[in-house]
Amino acid sequence: MIKEKNKKIIILQDYFLYKGGGERLVITLAKALKADIATTFIAKDTFDPRNYGLKTIKFAKEGFFSQIPGIRHIKVQLSFFLKTKFLKNYDIIIYSGDCVSSIYNAKGKLNIAYIHTPPRHLYDNYQKRLNDYRFLKQQLFKIFVKLNRWRFEHAIKKMDVLIANSKNVQNRIKKYLGMNSIVIYPPCDTLDFKWIKQGDYYFSWARLYDVKQVDKIVKAFVKIPDKKLIVASGGPELKKIKKIAKNCNNIKILGWISD
Repeated sequence: MIKEKNKKIIILQDYFLYKGGGERLVITLAKALKADIATTFIAKDTFDPRNYGLKTIKFAKEGFFSQIPGIRHIKVQLSFFLKTKFLKNYDIIIYSGDCVSSIYNAKGKLNIAYIHTPPRHLYDNYQKRLNDYRFLKQQLFKIFVKLNRWRFEHAIKKMDVLIANSKNVQNRIKKYLGMNSIVIYPPCDTLDFKWIKQGDYYFSWARLYDVKQVDKIVKAFVKIPDKKLIVASGGPELKKIKKIAKNCNNIKILGWISD
């Protein structure tokens, strides 16, 4: 049995590439639980846990090929599987993002997965991704998905606790993985944020990434010029979003803004 006062906690995050909710959550949890953080890559324009005084283990080398999404994914998974022997020094491991392959280095520990979603390219977004490719790439993608579903499901079934960040994600976990989970909503700083008044515009703060489908929101407001939309975020689809909103006076694309 682990004595309460001697518990060592570490939170695994696949990578810190964007200013996303998952990245913010990991930092908040680490501060609250006095936990260490381990990750593969930390980009310049993101929430860097080291800037918050948090002990951070970065165990993958960055390079040119690491910038290519498919290769980066493989490198991340191999890194979590092969380079996380240090987990033996911890009692509780919390997994955030797709880093569950580390569980093979955490036998005898309390393993908790905080799931923001089952990997979308493997499950609910699979068909959309498949349709984006031509025949040869489709066949390669099918093999990639089959192998990664096996990897993910084999690892996730070894977890002691599954936590979903919402009822919606809980339903996805049940639908695609056939597993039960408990819902714990991400924290909200109610001291720094408060309701002032209702504005005359709609607001989107979702990261500009394909699975977030912010482009659909913007396209909708292109067709309803009497309604205002403000998009206050950034990401790989920023140029695409700006192009869609070009010449639309009712749509403002602000990019990343501070709290």
